[in-house]
This record gives sequence, structure tokens and C-alpha cells, in this order.
Amino acid sequence: MTGERAVIYRFGEFVLDVSERQLRHGEQEIYLRPKIFEALVYLVERAGHIIEKNELKHALWPDTIVTESALTQSIKEIREVLRDDFHHPHYIQTIPRVGYKFIAEVEDITPSEITEEGEMEDEYGTIRIRVVEREDEQQRREQWANGPMNEAMLRAPPFSAHPSLPRSDWWTRRGRAIFAGLALLVLLVAVGLLLHGRKRPPIRSIAVLPFTYLGVDADREYFADGVTEALIADLSKLRTLRVISRTSVMQYKGARKTLPEIARELDVDALVEGSVLRSGSRVCITARLIRARREELMWADNYERDLSDILTLQRDVCRAIAQQIQKQLVPSKETSSPAVSSINPAAYEAYLKGRYYLNKRTDEGFRKGIEYFQRAIAREPNYALAYAGLADCYNLLNNYDVMLPRVAAPRAKAAARRALDIDDTLADAYASLGFTHTFYDWEWENAERAFRRAIALNPSCAPAHHWYGLYLAAKGRFEEAREELHQARELDPLSLIINANIGWVLYFERRYDQAIEACQKTLEMDAHFLSARIKLAWAYEQKGMSREAIAEFRQVLAHDETDPSFWALLGHAYAVAGRKTEAIQMIGEAKDRSARRYLSPYLIAIIYAELDERDRALKWLEKAYEDRSGWLVWLKVDPKLDRLRADPGFVEFLSRLGLDE
Repeated sequence: MTGERAVIYRFGEFVLDVSERQLRHGEQEIYLRPKIFEALVYLVERAGHIIEKNELKHALWPDTIVTESALTQSIKEIREVLRDDFHHPHYIQTIPRVGYKFIAEVEDITPSEITEEGEMEDEYGTIRIRVVEREDEQQRREQWANGPMNEAMLRAPPFSAHPSLPRSDWWTRRGRAIFAGLALLVLLVAVGLLLHGRKRPPIRSIAVLPFTYLGVDADREYFADGVTEALIADLSKLRTLRVISRTSVMQYKGARKTLPEIARELDVDALVEGSVLRSGSRVCITARLIRARREELMWADNYERDLSDILTLQRDVCRAIAQQIQKQLVPSKETSSPAVSSINPAAYEAYLKGRYYLNKRTDEGFRKGIEYFQRAIAREPNYALAYAGLADCYNLLNNYDVMLPRVAAPRAKAAARRALDIDDTLADAYASLGFTHTFYDWEWENAERAFRRAIALNPSCAPAHHWYGLYLAAKGRFEEAREELHQARELDPLSLIINANIGWVLYFERRYDQAIEACQKTLEMDAHFLSARIKLAWAYEQKGMSREAIAEFRQVLAHDETDPSFWALLGHAYAVAGRKTEAIQMIGEAKDRSARRYLSPYLIAIIYAELDERDRALKWLEKAYEDRSGWLVWLKVDPKLDRLRADPGFVEFLSRLGLDE
């Protein structure tokens, strides 16, 4: 590239017009937010050069202090528009810990290379107009495109290029000039309308709000929740559409907020809302698609089917919504999926109840979820979604230290594999398999393969991005981890665990101030969310703020004194504070309660590591290995084990887990 600024750049299949502030892909104009457009121009104009993060932040926000996540989000939006792969980029390469580089070949296009004629085709044929470069003409064209139009003019018949008019004295040179001027005016008005239509912002993101159940039997509310979740899953298969996850949208159930307010909070262009009514074996669904910020109703319809055809009904609703928005997607592409078939109504009911209990995220909820998923499978042996739900239940029982890893994880893996045997397009099942490969098998390559397959099948699968981010953090690939977790948060912005785990990754990076900030923001969302409070306390420990850490862990323990893990966590805080006697006492309290609930030996090992009793610490790590405790995945990055890193036994341990790279 030359040092002189070009008006237009071409790279790959895209054309970037700086003066017009347009990005085009073939004939399609792509809408970009102003700040995202500026970021793309900045990178393209410096193609081939590494742009440091601070430089790019200063260029985009010269008078504002912004976090790195704002920059990461901007780059992510550009990648989505360019359909660029973070791991195998064609346009933007991430330089870990440094910045970004635009790696595609960029061609400057000078004004002399622009053709003298432009073409625009509408339903009546091709209109040819001469390209006008003067600034005053451009301003007039924009005024025509955006100004009010005379209704009579819009309804007028097409103007004839060869009018059959009687010759008369008025048909003079001047008359012909006036006539030509009117023709040009009509033409420019038509072009203005076309341009105005093309510049309408596309729908690139959507949220399905909780459907309302209209029946008198309130205990069937789970049925409406199931329809909501099914529509979210189906819409997620539209590649270029960002679909907000269930966790976030369900928080608006019964909320008294306007649609524009909800759209702003979720940062979406459109909302789907509706209602469900079931009477006997018949189901009726009413759905509406709304351009949210203007509350413009784009589409609405009613559907009624037999309950056995519920899957087809849900797919029809999704297809109708897709047809309304696909015309504006850039580009639009559906993933292939197996043909929808009828289903046993009792199996479907059991599946919906299983999802309902799973989503409660409680010990009892997981167990009830397993019960109902198994009922669904008993009635419909090839019910892939029920197997996927079963896998999630067992994985979370393991993750929450409710069930022994050697019991829960193999069951989760078997259920996920059975789901994929039936339907190998289920992103959730691949995500569950990746989770088990990470936190139980320690099969790192298989785990990454499963996570990436899940994301390829469904880019809007928030759990896949979330769990893949944790996998990357365990491997020490922090920048990639943050990228995945930020994508997960974009898809599920109100998820407490995703927001807390963004802080956890920062903690593993030893960026304790930022970790504290992230955890505090999560607690502002819900002050009772214990996972965020635990991670906040860990960051306090590493900052030398022992008093604050102990106070946080005491709050956690007050929530549930029967959980042995909470006693162990407080014990570690005492060890960090140099209060050895109390730390040892907490170990005893934790052990006493471990007969009733699983206690990972890892949590005892970190106490002994902090007390500098290395042999005992390694002994308890060995017990964690025998249990196949999921906590061991953090061995490489956890600062609580830094005292052991030079010990040959610890080095050997890392090697056994495949974390010695």
C-alpha cells in the first residue's frame, strides 16, 4: 500500500469505501456500527503491520478510558462480518498479548478506476445512472434518499423513454431540456428510494422472550418455557444471527419493561414474543417478530397442531421468522439438520420437565432432571435431545461436587455419545462431550475438537463458548480464553457464571485488580451468587487482602455450613493470613462433613501448599488424581499452587495430566 490514503480498498470478496462509509460484499451493503467501521478502516489502512492494543484503543476512543473487553468486542464484530475464523484467520490475526494485524492483501482503488456507469436493478428492470463525484451532488442525493416523497409521484406509471406526443411549438430545445430535467428528477427519486431501502439496518441479533402460557393450569408453565427454548435452539442454526441464550431471556419472565428497554439491555435488533395454549392433544402457538427499538411489528401468525407434531410446529415458527429476517442477513445460511418427525407426546412432556428441572441449577433439580430425561428416553428410545439433557445433568452434578467424578462423568460421556449417535448435529451434545474430556478424561485434543465442532454447528451455543474458554484458560491460552468467554457473555449477557468466570480467567492470569472488578460487577447483578464471591475472595488473597478474603468466605460458609468445600476454602484464607491453627481446624471441619457430600482433595492440597507442607500437599493432589477430580485441570495456572512449582513431584504431576507444555 502507498502512503497516500485511497478512497476505496478491496480485500478478498469485500470492498471498503471510506468516504461513503460503506462495506460491501458483492452486491450486498453490510451495516456496521460507526465505531466498528472506524476500527476496520484503521486496520485495513495499516495492513501487514502489527497494531498494538493501546494504539488501537487510543485511535478509536482518544478521549475515553475503555477496558480491553471493549476492543475485543469490536474486533469480534469485525470478524463476524468478514466471516473470519479466530483460529484460522484470513483477515485479522491476533498477536497474543500484543495486538492485531490485518493479514489479507489490500488493493487501493483510485477514483479513476471507478466505472463511469453504475447499475442498480429493481423488479422492473435495470436502471443506469452516471456516477456523480461532486460533493454537492452527493448531498442532494442523500437528501432525496432520506426526505419525504410525494405519494402521487410514487404511484405514477413508469415514464416512457419514447413518448408519442404531437409535434407542437412547445417541443423546443428548451422544452426538451425541461422534460429531461423532470425525467432525471423522477429517476433520482427512484434511486433515492432504493438507496434508502438498502441502508435499513439489518437484523443481526435476536432474543426470544419467554412465551406466556394461556391455559388455566399454571403447572404447565414448563410447556411454554420448552417452546421458548426450542425456538432459541432452532434460530441459533442461522449462522449470521446472534441469538441470546435462555439464561438471559428467562430473567425477563413477568418483567414490566418495554420492548425497547429489553432490546437495549440485551443489545439486540429484534425480539420474538408469543403465547402457548394447550387443550387436550392440541397445541396452539402465537408468535410475533418485532423490530425492537422502534416497536415495529414485522410479522405475526398463529399455528395449531396435534401435540405429536409439536417439533414440526416449532420448526415452522422458526422457519417463518427466518424468512422474515434472512433477506437482511449478510450472508444468510442455515445449517443442515435432520428431518423433523413426530414424537410421543408423553416423551415430549417428560423431556420438557427434565429441561425445567435442569435449568433450576440445584442439586435436587439435577436429580429430578435425570429422572424425567430417563422417562422421556423410556418412551422414545431415540430421543437425542433427552440424552443431551442427561449428559448436562451428570456433568453439572460432577462440576458442583454433588456426585463423585468417577460416577457422574462416565454417565455424562455415555449419554453425550448416545445423543451424537442418534443426531450428530447436536451442538449441545458436543459441548457436553468436550466438558467431560476436559474435566474428567484430561484428553485435551479430543476436548478441543469437540468444543470447536459444537461452535461450528451452532455459533450461538453459549455453553460451548463458555466451557471452551475454561479449557483454554487451563492450558494457559488466556487471550483465546477471554475471547471465548466474551463471546459466551455476548450470547448470554445476564449469565452469572459466565460473568464470574471472566473474572476467574483474569485471576489465573494474575491480573487481580481486573479479576476483582469483574467479580464485583457480577455480585452487583446478584449479591447471593456464591461462585462470584469465592473468586473475589481468591483475588483478595493474592492481593494480600486477607481480612477481606476471610470476610467473603465467612459469608459463603454462612450460606451453607453443611458443604465441606466451604470450610476448606475458609481454611485456605486462614493459611494465607498466617493463621495456621485455624487453617488446620478448618481442614478437620471439612473432613467431618465429607461423609455426606463430596470434598475434592484438591481443596485440602491447596491449604497444605500455602502452609508450605509440600509432601502433604502432593499427597492430597495424588488423592485428587485417584478421584479424577475436575479441580486438577487448574494445576498449571492456579496461583495457589505456586509454592509447589519447583518441586520435582509437582512437575511430574503436570506431565501426567498433559499440562507440561
